Amino acid sequence: MLKKIQKLSFSWGEAAERFEAAAKEAGVEPIYRALSMKDAVEQGYKLAESGDIVLLSPACASFDWYSCFEERGDDFKACVQMLQEGGTPLMKKIIISGGGTGGHIYPAITIYKEIMKQHPDAKVLYVGTKQGLEATLVPKEGGIEFTTIPVQGLQRQLSLGTLVTLGKTALGIVKANAIICKFRPDVVIGTGGYVCGPILMAAALHNIPTLIQEQNVIAGITNKILSRFVDVVAMGYKDAAASFSKAKRVVYTGNPVRPEVLVDSRTAGRHYFNLSDDTFTVLIAGGSRGGANHQ
Repeated sequence: MLKKIQKLSFSWGEAAERFEAAAKEAGVEPIYRALSMKDAVEQGYKLAESGDIVLLSPACASFDWYSCFEERGDDFKACVQMLQEGGTPLMKKIIISGGGTGGHIYPAITIYKEIMKQHPDAKVLYVGTKQGLEATLVPKEGGIEFTTIPVQGLQRQLSLGTLVTLGKTALGIVKANAIICKFRPDVVIGTGGYVCGPILMAAALHNIPTLIQEQNVIAGITNKILSRFVDVVAMGYKDAAASFSKAKRVVYTGNPVRPEVLVDSRTAGRHYFNLSDDTFTVLIAGGSRGGANHQ
């Protein structure tokens, strides 16, 4: 016999707000908004006490997230089984997107490496473009599943090229939605570049947790737009907050830095370039696509 009945409702999906209103009218409270099945099961596990009954309602998630009721049930069982085995339903499937320049791509790769370091069994999908620098850099890392969407940056002047770009963007949105539905990520992370737009927007529309990471003090146009829709904006510099006045949540994290950048020393650098310790030295670095190699 149950010692206690506690009414807890977890909802997500397109009909979440309608369900919550109906549940409150019926006297079912408190209600918690979950972002996924894993999130709902984990919250229920943490909040409910022994003997409690938890009402878990997916609202319309069966139609906008799962292909059938059986698939939803299997996902629920898998989450519960993980808890019974002493684990927690951690986020296991992650999409990372960032492209165009190394300033967007290397932070994405660094985030990927840290995720795999902490969660070796995680599955990560990198979404980029065929023509972007990421198509060259990401596959070199090895171990990252890479896919592309047809999208490119908008031109500043109206022309035939602008119409072509808009057409590619529309196709990119369609493909991004297909990627989200097929891969079914637990979270989607963007590090900047126009490629992030379609995949982060598709994730937000599916109520999947989303985060963008901004490396600069003055945010790029894509991240400025996405900040209105994603769940969290992670800033590399505190002064970047001025670019995200309408964001849901902004946090200062600093920038992801590749470990190999931090291991070298000033002494090793001087030795590499045959510079004596008393030589006054100025380093001038040109980055991204504007950089060039000079001897």
